[in-house]
Amino acid sequence: MELTIADVQKKKDSNRTKISQSFSFHGSSFNRGLTDCSYTLCSINYLKACKHWNFNIFSIERLTNGHPILGLGLYIFERYKLIEKFKIDTLVLVNTFRILENSYHQDNVFHNAIHAADVVQASLCLLRDLRNRKVISNFDFACSTLAAFGHDLDHPGVNQSYLEKTDDFLAEFYQHSSVLENHHFRSTVSVLQKTKLLNSLSSEKWQEFVRRLKLLILSTDITRQQHYVEHFKTFLNTIENSGRWNDTVKQEIVLVQQMVLKCADVSNPCRNWESYVTWANLVTEEFFRQGDQEKERGLHVFPTMDRLLTTKQKIQTNFIQFIVLPLIELWDSFIQSKLSGYMVKKCYRNLHVWQSRGSSRNSTPVKKTTATRRTKLEV
Repeated sequence: MELTIADVQKKKDSNRTKISQSFSFHGSSFNRGLTDCSYTLCSINYLKACKHWNFNIFSIERLTNGHPILGLGLYIFERYKLIEKFKIDTLVLVNTFRILENSYHQDNVFHNAIHAADVVQASLCLLRDLRNRKVISNFDFACSTLAAFGHDLDHPGVNQSYLEKTDDFLAEFYQHSSVLENHHFRSTVSVLQKTKLLNSLSSEKWQEFVRRLKLLILSTDITRQQHYVEHFKTFLNTIENSGRWNDTVKQEIVLVQQMVLKCADVSNPCRNWESYVTWANLVTEEFFRQGDQEKERGLHVFPTMDRLLTTKQKIQTNFIQFIVLPLIELWDSFIQSKLSGYMVKKCYRNLHVWQSRGSSRNSTPVKKTTATRRTKLEV
């Protein structure tokens, strides 16, 4: 049976906690602009698995007929009672996720809606560890989740260097400082203001939400990685010296949230090989396409963007050693959960695969991880 918008309006208050059973993500429903009750049992059951690390985001993209953000977003907001806690109108929620999804460029090979949904799902897994330790509030959880949904919003498929070399307006507007991250943040806030998703928040709480969103999304600027790594190391020392884990974490919850998003954003090498290598192929191709554009315009091309000067193996080996492992191992030292130990172990295994292919003979030898504990993980 199909519901009209009028029917949904009539029933929305009584159905707030049943959204995952009330809406279909089949493309035909979006063409009609209607919600649909034919949401398949297959999709519902598969979404329940999103709390597990080895959840396949590509499958949910297919099951939702190309709407991974909408499907995952509605499920998370219902499952974790954010609809109820923040008094969110279900139609407003649907509209918000539709706009967010449409604001990602689907012609981007890597930085598209599927990547955003993947980061959201990874964030959810990491946030669940924090929820189990009772150090993260509903407000914190909502901030982190929405930051993950918007962390690459309206990404142009090229990096800041390209925008600067081509005198793009965004580079000038944001004064060459975290250009893309500032744009993603402002774009996300614009969507949330337009849809009034969090209209139940007080003025003060909304301002705090915007401040938090900015701090989280800007932390994904990979060029500032060392700043966050050093800050988090200091934080870990503070925890060790204080002996009061929960209290110290609550005082620095924003930093912890930043680490969650940063780890989630680069977590592909911590997944099963099949999923990881798919992402590796996609991001490499996006890099090379930028390099091709730069060559066509007579611009300088960095080696990592030049398909004639580097390989996927070299790119991924360096990415894991210098970006991913420093973050993931820090996170593991902090949370010491089954998941974090599994992530570290999986990352090393994937690195060894690249190295066994002879792609990194001149790389720094990989030390043995101490994170072999806590690796029995439900996936």
